[in-house]
Amino acid sequence: TASLDAAHDVLGLFRLATQRWHMALVIPLNERNKGHLRYAGPLRLDHGVPICPAGRPMKRWGFCPDRLRIKWRCPLAATKKTPALTTCPHFANGCSPSPYGRVIYTYPKENYRLHTLIPRGSAHWKCHENARSCAERSVKRKKYDFLLLQTRTAGRDRWFFRVILAAMCQHIDAWLIHAPKRLN
Repeated sequence: TASLDAAHDVLGLFRLATQRWHMALVIPLNERNKGHLRYAGPLRLDHGVPICPAGRPMKRWGFCPDRLRIKWRCPLAATKKTPALTTCPHFANGCSPSPYGRVIYTYPKENYRLHTLIPRGSAHWKCHENARSCAERSVKRKKYDFLLLQTRTAGRDRWFFRVILAAMCQHIDAWLIHAPKRLN
């Protein structure tokens, strides 16, 4: 199991970790991109097929393998009869005014980003998420408190040596915090 931050919330990484490495990832969903919902909230599903606001089942318009999602279009716009689209009572009124019609995407079970191996919000998930935040605090301590970002070195070996020194300083600080308790 690997715990990473929301910057790593990418479908390709979830797919790679699950299929190739057989590893569970604990990555919170990226809050910056919640979707581009210009219209009313999610539509209801009927046996996996979305139903448009007019009550008609939407037309399946293909599968996007790069994002593991199914594309659905407005049933009236998919008929290629433009007069049919304007007869819809929801056209441009709570639905898309585009001649292409409203488009939504659904995600099947193979979307490892939304359907993680460790269920989101479970006790096991929260345990790993807490460990991730602890690791982030540790990285912040090395980068900013021990000035690792300001290091100007020539060579990988010297950079590695500087990282080890910062880690040792962090370890010494942790020991010094608990030292007075041990002496008493």
